[in-house]
Amino acid sequence: FEKYLKTISRETVSATVQLSSEQRMSFIEMTPLLFCVEKDCVDWRTLTHLTIEADVLIGMY
Repeated sequence: FEKYLKTISRETVSATVQLSSEQRMSFIEMTPLLFCVEKDCVDWRTLTHLTIEADVLIGMY
């Protein structure tokens, strides 16, 4: 980013959401970190929330 643009602003944003059982299973199936995990061997009921964080960059060309 900084190689091509002048950074005007950089903000870290995050959100935590409560997961329904359907959302939990969707997350477990789609996350690459769990592709090699035997999902049936783990009790996922304690996974009730998911936090997403991202750096938002605003730049000028």
